[in-house]
Formats: sequence, structure tokens, C-alpha cells
Amino acid sequence: MRADLAQLLPDGFARREHLRALGATDRQLAVAVEQGALIRIRPGWYARAGVHPERQAAMSAGGPATCASELRARGVWTLERDRRVHAALDPHGHPAVARSQSIRVHWTRERTGLSGGVTLERALRDAAGCLTPGAVVAAIDSALHLGFTTPHRLTGIPSGVLDLVDGRAESGLESIARVRLARIGLSARPQARFAGVGRVDLLVEGRLVVETDGDEFHSSAVARRRDRARDAALAALGLPTLRFGAEQVLSSDPTLESSTLGMLARLVAVKDRGRRVARGWRRVDPRWISAFLHGAA
Repeated sequence: MRADLAQLLPDGFARREHLRALGATDRQLAVAVEQGALIRIRPGWYARAGVHPERQAAMSAGGPATCASELRARGVWTLERDRRVHAALDPHGHPAVARSQSIRVHWTRERTGLSGGVTLERALRDAAGCLTPGAVVAAIDSALHLGFTTPHRLTGIPSGVLDLVDGRAESGLESIARVRLARIGLSARPQARFAGVGRVDLLVEGRLVVETDGDEFHSSAVARRRDRARDAALAALGLPTLRFGAEQVLSSDPTLESSTLGMLARLVAVKDRGRRVARGWRRVDPRWISAFLHGAA
């Protein structure tokens, strides 16, 4: 048996029986817990120190993390205001957990393997049946962009959702803005590249740049100076820029749509702009935006 017991938990979790089979004694397990190398999360189960807190909370409840919790643990972009831990549980397992206010239960009879983990594709399938459409599209875009999965592996996800995804997107805000604009009939190409500028979030109808500014990368003075320089360089190329913050992209208010349509109406270089703008205005629907983002009718 290896001296470092934590090495026996490559996926973060293991049953006591598994560790014993690998040569660990009860005394060694107790010492590892005392020293903080292992965490006893529930009877018969151990976690390696440093495991993602949502994975640990889910396993403590009786099953592996899934849906938004597993996606967050893997570094996939997620949009969820409800921060409950998502856990995949056997319906014959822990009925008391179903009444917990901190656990969102995904009942399943699917075996999760020795370490208790679920695959990324399983987490995305659970997300498709749990989260709002906007959150699911953004998460799948993120997983594809990061190279964590491929389209042919995304089985069990509704085709209506898969039709909206684009792995070129580099942020969830960009994904959501793209789908909102596509809903009103506007072409929004992600990550278009321009000489002297680099990539932009969205190129709308080939003539207008839309940037989605998350606070993480656009709130500092340095970032603002960089953004202004990029906007000026794009203007020199004849490409005006509209910037939207997270509060606008994630709002049911159609500011994103109305501002984009208003700008396009003034860009004479846009092909058939009158028809495109008129069609777009007819398709602006705050109820659809709300359902896409928040699941509300």
C-alpha cells in the first residue's frame, strides 16, 4: 500500500471497503482524518482534502454531484441563481435528503462507479432537465469551447437545445446574447477576428460589434482603457460597438434587442436593413426572454 492515502482517491472519493482492499488499515484511515489528509464525509465514505466543496456536500448527502454543481466543479460556465447543491441519489437511498432546503435532488438508478462520480455528459443531461434553456445552452457552449466534450457525445439532450449551441463562444454571457439576437432573426457570429483588434464577442449582420462585459474582465481601469482602445480601432474600420453588461444580458428587459435593432437601423451598409429591423422588432418578446433566462412563463 502507498504511504499517502490521498493518492488512493484519484477522483476525490472512495468507500472504506475499497481503501481496505488496497491495504489501508482502520488505524491509518483514522490518522489520515486526524491529520486532515482525508475527510470522513458519511459512514463508510472518505473524501480527499481539497475536493470541490459542492462535490463533497453532494456525497455527504448520499450521492455524487451533478447538474450545475458538477459543472461548476469542472470549471464549466454556469448560470444559476439558486445555489443549492445538485446531487444524484438513488430513490431507495436517503429519503430525508429530498426534504433538505440545501440539496436539489436528481433521482437516478444509474450506477456512478466506485468513486461515486458522474460524467460531464451526464451532468449536462441533468442540467437540460433542471436548469433554464439559457443556462443549459451557455453551459454546453462552455464545455465544448473548453474541449471537455464533443457534440456527438451529447446524447439525451433535446435537439432544440443542441440546435442553439456554438462551441466558439468564450463566455456564457456571449452565448446568451447570441441566442437572444438569433431569436429576433439577426446573424451574430461569435469570436470574429479583426486585424489590429483581435477577436470580438459577436459580429452582428457583418456590420455591428456586440461585446458582453462581465465584471471579472472589464471592471478595472486598465480593462476600461483597453476596451476604449478596441472600440476606437473598430470604429476606424467602420464597425461601431455596443457593450452590454451582465445585468443587461441576463435581464428580461429587451434592452439588448432594442439597442441592437436601433443601431442596425442607422447602418446603411447592412443588407436589407429595413426588412431585417422590422422583422426583428416583431419578434421581440419579453415573455420569451424571461422563459429563456428564468424559466418563467
